[in-house]
Amino acid sequence: MPYEYSDAYKESVASVDSRVAYIFTYSFFHSTFPSTYRFAISDVDLIIEGTTYKGKQIKSSGLSVGKDGNTSINISVSNVTSTIFNIFRNANKTSEPVLIELKGFIPDQPTATASFSTKLFAKPVIWNGSDMSMSAGYPDSTNLKLPKVKYTTRKYPGLRN
Repeated sequence: MPYEYSDAYKESVASVDSRVAYIFTYSFFHSTFPSTYRFAISDVDLIIEGTTYKGKQIKSSGLSVGKDGNTSINISVSNVTSTIFNIFRNANKTSEPVLIELKGFIPDQPTATASFSTKLFAKPVIWNGSDMSMSAGYPDSTNLKLPKVKYTTRKYPGLRN
């Protein structure tokens, strides 16, 4: 079944200035990470508002829509040490997904008011030699298991009555 875009989305895509090249930045967050990992699709390291983004290491594919209607992008990071990969792998062993903040900046306007910003969730993370890859997208809110918590009488004694 083909994915239908809204008229507002079609209009916004059609009105984008094709002469503008964006700088895309990726920030990876997780509660188990010692720090935030930041990358930019750039030939050099970038400093935007005092934050350093590593260049030359990250690539991503375009947005794709799966059979279930969920959208995702494939992200690969090259020249990753085994230490960093193990940090990502350990994060993947938890139930909490790796959070990715994707921002697009216009080169002559690198400010906090990026042209867009979104948060994606990544699972799983795969390592191939010195390259790390993952699929990232929005959480599947239509297929969540409810309740998300297992209610037991030990944790909730009021259930006994």
